[in-house]
Amino acid sequence: MYQLKRLPEDFVVREVMPLSPNPKGKFAYALLRKKNWSTPDALTAIAKALDLPRDKVKAAGMKDRSGISEQYVSVLGARKEQLEKLDIRDLKLAFVGYGDEPLGLAQHEANAFEIVVRNLDKPLKLISWLCNYYDSQRFGGIRPNTHLIGEALLKRDFEGAMRLLLTGVYPSEPKGHAAARKYLSRKWGKWFVSDIPVVLRTERAVVKHLLDNPGDYPGAFWQIPRQISTLYIHAYQSFLFNEILAAYVAKIGKEAWSKGITGELPLVDRELPAKIPLVGYDYDPKKDQVAEITRTILEKHRLNPRIFEFGELPFLSSRTIYRPATIKLNLKLSDSQEDMLNPGKLMQTVSFTLPKGSYATLVIEAMYRLSKKEQ
Repeated sequence: MYQLKRLPEDFVVREVMPLSPNPKGKFAYALLRKKNWSTPDALTAIAKALDLPRDKVKAAGMKDRSGISEQYVSVLGARKEQLEKLDIRDLKLAFVGYGDEPLGLAQHEANAFEIVVRNLDKPLKLISWLCNYYDSQRFGGIRPNTHLIGEALLKRDFEGAMRLLLTGVYPSEPKGHAAARKYLSRKWGKWFVSDIPVVLRTERAVVKHLLDNPGDYPGAFWQIPRQISTLYIHAYQSFLFNEILAAYVAKIGKEAWSKGITGELPLVDRELPAKIPLVGYDYDPKKDQVAEITRTILEKHRLNPRIFEFGELPFLSSRTIYRPATIKLNLKLSDSQEDMLNPGKLMQTVSFTLPKGSYATLVIEAMYRLSKKEQ
């Protein structure tokens, strides 16, 4: 099986984003280069170093911890000299200019990638189209339960959603985090905030609220930063999207397949013209090019689109949007060479640009599966 991210330098992503500078603007814009930092942790570290509230530092995109990424950030009230003097290990800010608005999530246009693929038995082959699924990062990464929390919220099972958030233990988590989650489960409702690691900021915030307001699980979700809480619903929308797209591709005829958190993902290397819905409260089957498939998936999960509208937690309400079933790729693929980290195996470098919201890891997976089919 191929390997990614054996070294931080094996996975480099750069945001593509137009900025509208204004020398008199109150927001400082900078290009953040980070190595093995998640975006939320990097923004928190920057805010702390500048002695600013966390919400004064914002980013347009959320990037993984693994690898190297370059992304734009905005800092309210900061000056060029402050940003460029910051000394944080594996974080560097390059001042870009000033502007009138903070950066917001998904404000960037695209991401450019340069990825080293290791441990290959045979060279990869170029592909021209990508089935536009959501990859595992969308569902939580090391804690792949984000969509499950979203499902519980949609069922208005607020306590169940909170139990998933606080107590779900996964093997890839740090031991200290896993121990804290076991404690939260064992002592449900009888916790001490001081017993929860400081780095689990979201968990500490909701536990404090629940200790002050026993049983107020909806209120506890108000304590979570919006960028995080909305991900729960968006992740479940993405889960449904993957199921709808998978059924659509399978109906047309798959050429290969992969397996993801959401199940089998059929793959093809050709254009599929339909746009697939991320179902929200205003879903209209008359606007849906795959309405029959969508209806089948919604019935399977016993869902009415209206449940995506929240009166008690209005910031979780989600409308319907459409996403292309496939996207065109323009890949650059190096010649294969010996992989020094895996003697007897090959490595190749792949470079490409993707629109925001599409997944580089899926490009590599599709290349591998479709190349394997031809061999």
